[in-house]
Amino acid sequence: MLDVEAVTVRAWRRRGIPARYWAAVAEAARFSGRPIDERLLAELGALRRYRHA
Repeated sequence: MLDVEAVTVRAWRRRGIPARYWAAVAEAARFSGRPIDERLLAELGALRRYRHA
């Protein structure tokens, strides 16, 4: 659905999802019935950056 390699998605588990993919990830989540949107992805990204700062 996102047109990225599986290895890329696995790396996102460690590094976080790049902001340029948030809209596509949110759309894929809506398609699969998951309660994820771009706002949530942004909040998670901010938490990840805060923890690693």
